[in-house]
Amino acid sequence: VSPVSGIFAVRVHGVAEHALDAVASVGTRPTVAGVEPLLEVHVFDFAGDLYGRQIAVDFVTRLRDEVRFDDLEALRRQMELDAAEARRALATS
Repeated sequence: VSPVSGIFAVRVHGVAEHALDAVASVGTRPTVAGVEPLLEVHVFDFAGDLYGRQIAVDFVTRLRDEVRFDDLEALRRQMELDAAEARRALATS
């Protein structure tokens, strides 16, 4: 169980020689009727399979609360906004 939830700008270690910028969601995924808390991370400008790999995620800043969207299209649009906001936040930290 995580003591935090929401959308975060993060840096990921253990994928490349240097930390990679990313955006992360910590929560239950209410838009798709999720129940179990998950950490999901989207690493910017990375192509590859990280499933099963040990990585470290440094939380840099919290962007917003986790919310339920009416449909997947609304979720997708917000994810694009979140990614842009995370990139801006990471560029200044």
